[in-house]
Amino acid sequence: MTDTTKIFEQGVEFIQRKDPQALNILLQTHCQLSRCPDPNDPSQKLIHHTLSYANFAGDDPSFWSTPECADVLLENGALVDPKFYLRALNTADLPMIKLLSHKFMLPTNMRTMAVLGKSRDLGDWFDKEKLKLNAPPPMEWLKDSSDPLHQRWKIQNHHLTDDWLITDAFRYAIRFGQKRVAEFLLEQAIDMNPKLAKQIKKLTKETFLNYLIQHRGT
Repeated sequence: MTDTTKIFEQGVEFIQRKDPQALNILLQTHCQLSRCPDPNDPSQKLIHHTLSYANFAGDDPSFWSTPECADVLLENGALVDPKFYLRALNTADLPMIKLLSHKFMLPTNMRTMAVLGKSRDLGDWFDKEKLKLNAPPPMEWLKDSSDPLHQRWKIQNHHLTDDWLITDAFRYAIRFGQKRVAEFLLEQAIDMNPKLAKQIKKLTKETFLNYLIQHRGT
């Protein structure tokens, strides 16, 4: 085992122990570590180890999210790539998303506003019932196969229609338990999709949303 591997694994251990102080000391001693590729997986860096690979609805994020260690890494020069953003989003890592937002590192779009529960801000994305041009996720995200809209984006010649963007934001609002945002987006989706309106007509919107949020991890 090389010295680099040992040092990297020590950093991972500090993250797993949720010990930002020890991690910071290690990074101060080995200043290149924050951008060093994982010796076992060059596609990842140390900051990726602050994320969960999966979680279940209702989990306490403190069990699997380590934003305090991510913060230390960012302060020591770590970079955030599309895979980091997408894994934080796809595992409903709200503490990490809030950290990125607090540091002004979170791209602003329909999806991220839904995740953060900013229902008032979402209304500003509509211009005469049409979405503004900057509503889609960043192209760097859409190019990644782990983005839920990746295939649709490719099929539609690198373009996403408003109904897909609203549905995407709605899905993330549900995943993160942002009921007020989900309700707003559901109203927009119903206005655009009479078939959907007919499908949920038998249920109240309240019942429909409660069911989706309750079963969002299944």
